[in-house]
Amino acid sequence: MQHAWWITTNLAFGEWPKVFGGDEKLTTALLDRLAEHAAIITTRGRSFRMRRRSETPAQVSSTGAPAATESTTRKAKATEKR
Repeated sequence: MQHAWWITTNLAFGEWPKVFGGDEKLTTALLDRLAEHAAIITTRGRSFRMRRRSETPAQVSSTGAPAATESTTRKAKATEKR
């Protein structure tokens, strides 16, 4: 039985030993096994998430969720009063 895995990261392969406590042998072995039959896709530029955040800063909160508007705040207060 075969399974598909998607692993995404913003780290270059050379930075991965930091993730595993500086153990380069462990990191090399892990990456070797992960990449053995893998298709590695390298992208360039800003991520979609970061691009979205910079395009509409007033509409997105720091958690990435839509920011509360005046109408949603009024609805929440009306619900609390009931």
